[in-house]
Amino acid sequence: MRSGSLIYRFILGFCLISSLAASQADAEWASVKIDNNRLSIDTIWGTSDSDIYALSFAGKVFHKNETGWTDISSSLFTDASNTLLYLPYGVWGTAANNVYVVGSLINYTNGEDALTQGTPFIFRFNGSEWTRISLTSNQAYLLEGANPEPGNPDTRTGKFYPNWLAGIWGTSADNMYFSGGKFTGVENSNGDPVSGGIILKYNGSSNEWTKEVGVGDHLNDDYTNASTNPLPMVNEMIGMDGHIYAVGLKGLILHKYNASNWEIMPTESLALNFFRIWGLSPDDLFAVGFNSSNAAAVVYRYNGSTWTSMTLPTLKNGYIAALWGIWGEDAHHVHCVGNAGTSLYYDGNPGNIWKIMMSDTTTSLNSTWGTSFNSAYAGGEDGKIYHFTEGIKTNGIGAYPKVSVAPQMVEFTDISAGEVDKWEWDFGEGTLSAVAPSADLDYKIFVTAIKDTSMNGARIVVNDNGPAVTGESLETVEALSAKADLGDNPNTANVSEGVLLITAKPGLKANSYSIHIEKMDESIPDEPARIYHYQYGIYLKVARNTTLGEMADLLESMTDLDLVESAVPDNPNTKWFDLDPASSSVKFKGGQNYTINVKIDSGVTTQSEIASLLETHEKIDSAVADTPSQKWVRGAETVSNKATFSGGLSNSNVYVNTDTTLENYYMATHTYNTPGNYTARLTIHRPNIPATAEILVEQNEGPENLKYDQAMAMAAIPGTTMNGVTVSIVNGGVNCTPGITWDDHSITLTLASGVTTQAIAADLLMKHPKILGAVPSNSEDPWYSNQSNGIDSATFYNGLSASSEIAQIAVKILSENPLSFTATPSEGVKNVTAVFKETASDEIKDKIVKWIWYFNYINTPTYSGPADDESSLALYSADDPATFTYSRIGTYNVKLFVLLDDNSPFSLYKEEVITVKSSDEGKSSLEGGSGLDSVSGCFIDTLDG
Repeated sequence: MRSGSLIYRFILGFCLISSLAASQADAEWASVKIDNNRLSIDTIWGTSDSDIYALSFAGKVFHKNETGWTDISSSLFTDASNTLLYLPYGVWGTAANNVYVVGSLINYTNGEDALTQGTPFIFRFNGSEWTRISLTSNQAYLLEGANPEPGNPDTRTGKFYPNWLAGIWGTSADNMYFSGGKFTGVENSNGDPVSGGIILKYNGSSNEWTKEVGVGDHLNDDYTNASTNPLPMVNEMIGMDGHIYAVGLKGLILHKYNASNWEIMPTESLALNFFRIWGLSPDDLFAVGFNSSNAAAVVYRYNGSTWTSMTLPTLKNGYIAALWGIWGEDAHHVHCVGNAGTSLYYDGNPGNIWKIMMSDTTTSLNSTWGTSFNSAYAGGEDGKIYHFTEGIKTNGIGAYPKVSVAPQMVEFTDISAGEVDKWEWDFGEGTLSAVAPSADLDYKIFVTAIKDTSMNGARIVVNDNGPAVTGESLETVEALSAKADLGDNPNTANVSEGVLLITAKPGLKANSYSIHIEKMDESIPDEPARIYHYQYGIYLKVARNTTLGEMADLLESMTDLDLVESAVPDNPNTKWFDLDPASSSVKFKGGQNYTINVKIDSGVTTQSEIASLLETHEKIDSAVADTPSQKWVRGAETVSNKATFSGGLSNSNVYVNTDTTLENYYMATHTYNTPGNYTARLTIHRPNIPATAEILVEQNEGPENLKYDQAMAMAAIPGTTMNGVTVSIVNGGVNCTPGITWDDHSITLTLASGVTTQAIAADLLMKHPKILGAVPSNSEDPWYSNQSNGIDSATFYNGLSASSEIAQIAVKILSENPLSFTATPSEGVKNVTAVFKETASDEIKDKIVKWIWYFNYINTPTYSGPADDESSLALYSADDPATFTYSRIGTYNVKLFVLLDDNSPFSLYKEEVITVKSSDEGKSSLEGGSGLDSVSGCFIDTLDG
């Protein structure tokens, strides 16, 4: 089976995130390199672990047997001159002796455009040889009156004749289905060609084709105009028990049962694009792809009656962009792969929640297939095959470079799956002697900390006391995590009247938390003010007459979230809602490190006095002023008034990080000065995450008087799991008294649809002993039950207990550059061709995957061009020759750059490698020469032409 994702990427220009794989010795997805292949593997399929096929983006078909992988493309897709004739897009079969490869025939007479001008092809393997199946015979009925061009039977204009084929499914050689697409000749608003979907059926015994689905077909009422909205491209198919399902772009899912006609199954949105489908029964299917409206991956599951979205994890760098492949052993053991090395698995949990594991690569994984859950294969965009054996791995450490020459700063990255809130790094060098950290204030005062005391990152700030204060003082500000300020009153002259300043506890990172203030329902008498937190938010529900002081007390009384240190109002007796505040929501922000504030009289205090003041600090050993008697003038440029301690113990061999806001989780750097083999170790600490659920009713799903999309976000108490527990809201009628009931697996909220407010619904939900927070989107609006289904429901998901895990990685630091190269010949006359040969030491020679030669590093008096005039050569095999012809006289420098399979780079630069002389060099004028050599004289360039 085949998704057509390759074609989709060709047509729409979808960008993939890819890079070379960073493999690890303990990887569950172990990489297998196919010799001499660096082209992306788009599709993989087989019948056993020793009979597997893999297709590449550029016309390659690889086959694995007991001895390994071989390239079988030449026997299929090239002519006698090795010219590529076909591009394969799909491979599938019913058995080892009934295998099909499909794609598009390249039309070289039309600019080598394999899609818009291409025609389809089908190859079949019968167990001993490959033969091509023609689509041109017995076609009159298939094309519905469309005739081929004279002398060219492959040129078809009918809606059932494709430009390419991609999907394959069947039960035998006499009952095979092929899916693909055709360009309609219409362009969209961007000028891109519009394509449509096609499915054909083939009987091998009679060599007869049957039209199934084609461009312009009206299935139900979803696609009614072939020129503006044709049937979308059909990617992959699957069948069982008389049912056949096919998926494609624009939310397309087709279904056929026995001899019935094809029908379009309803899905949620035309923005959905499905590439692959997998399942073992007609009432349990999975379809994967991505949503073009938010560029996020999707998995939809079919239960026999409806397709519903499954829950996907959020990665550290955001959403998964796309999923390209899915395969499983059964409904409790399913693999899914996608962009940037994404590897997901589904274990059959009732919450329909996919979980993430590490693939140990950042290259996109384009498809997956296996013989069991613990023997699954994936095709990588780096041209490798990835084989999953066993074990769900969720933690790991990255290092760049992993092999280098001393001294080298190595950058370490956490590549663990899931959320982490603390990182402990051990760089593997053991205990080092302490180095006293130092800080330098613009070369005026040099400050050193006491030995064995770490002040790394601590700051010294010189501040002006101001005209009203004389003398000097020193104060230390311990680390505060963050502060939040709930604004002012825009309706009064005193802009500070409404300020409520909230400070987080020292040492805590609170920047991701937000504070919300909501007005409680005034129809409920004597309801007390309340405070609760949900995920990364703190929520206060208060009455109109609640004062700032009472709100501050609420914040400081919060015991279940040990976060708020203090809440200080400017005017404690002022009522919050009387202020009509500018904001009722704010995020924690800011935060300070360990800071030493030096207060001075600008222009009066001398550098010597500041130095003496600094030496009174318990952690400062010495402060030496450059010009002791010079008076310090507090300048506008902060650079001259601030210094940060650097060096010291915390910058040696261990490092702890709790900053979860770092982009890409780029966590730590360490410089290795001594050659050797090191093992860096990372301990990650995972947070205690409450299970969450959200009910969403969109306006177009509800009654006409539904004003807004209404949502109810819920979170469980940390440390408890509610995964798989379903929350349902039902309509109890106009006279219903709202209520809530629950058991171990479900919660039911009964209310009067259109009458009961969302706030009341939220309060009822919070009566459940495990629900921490329930936050409605519009508290005062009534909740309407979804009339189309008669019920609103959601399932709690992703509740996790706090835990820690350990990962490690090897780092090799070499004593000298392992690269060398020679050039033969090293000198010659104009137009000499030099052959370059690289040699590498044992540490790297078998790991190099890319060589780049820069030949024109020129050092000559007669050529003033750039040092590198783009005369470079990139090679991907050690057997490829590296040659360059020098057409100008001069002396040339050469640079070699290589990249290892773990992305580690090495380079070697040599000067005066090649000398190119004039053909008459050294001859006198009497001998017909110039009398000049290659490096003297100012008119050689003229002689050179």
